[in-house]
Amino acid sequence: MNSRNSLKIIGLAGSPGGGARLSASDWAFQDLWSRIVRGELAAGSRMTEDALAELLDVSRTPLREAIVRLQEIGLLQRQRNRGLQVTPLSAEDAEELTLIREHLEVLVARLAARNAREHPSKIDELQAHVLRMKALQGETIGAGPVLKQGDEFHAALLELAASSRLHTMLSHIYLAIERYRYILNENKNRASEIADEHEKILLAVASGDETAAAEAMSEHIAHARKLYIDQLRALLGAPAADITPGSR
Repeated sequence: MNSRNSLKIIGLAGSPGGGARLSASDWAFQDLWSRIVRGELAAGSRMTEDALAELLDVSRTPLREAIVRLQEIGLLQRQRNRGLQVTPLSAEDAEELTLIREHLEVLVARLAARNAREHPSKIDELQAHVLRMKALQGETIGAGPVLKQGDEFHAALLELAASSRLHTMLSHIYLAIERYRYILNENKNRASEIADEHEKILLAVASGDETAAAEAMSEHIAHARKLYIDQLRALLGAPAADITPGSR
């Protein structure tokens, strides 16, 4: 999963001179978040504000605002010496995040099913994402492109649910969980299953069946969680150099 695509999905993308302009604080947050997700700032690594200010070429005030936001989503930790550490990866953290995501996404599915008949164009949009996922099945390109369509499916579903509170809560979870997805998104077996799981969600939502939509979403997230946690535990048993985001 490309981290810039993730930022677009959760409403944080932008670039000077191209579309919406970011504040210095937002830009610093986006840059640091992307570096952590990609492993340029490796899990467990330590640094100072001075080093980060030099790396990003940004002043202290917007940098500190960005750091506070990264602390809030659990990606940076303050040390006793006032230094900073990128929060280490752990299977327990990934499991907690995916459990929270499951409960929130289940509610999204219920609300989307409730609203489906009033918004047929949104159902068409969801169908288009599923068809693109199906077209990618069997391709030897890894899970990344299929996951991108899946992310856009979930973003469209969230729009159909029409809940600003759920959008805010899920944005927080997506930002926290992305580095785990980044190191695991080459699971080709997982890629072959994603389209079918999303199609099941789509059919339930389109029919307006809130219970079936909730069950399909729960199964989808729970299945992904088991695969992710199993893989992550195996990776965490390897030398530290082999488990930083971006390694394969």
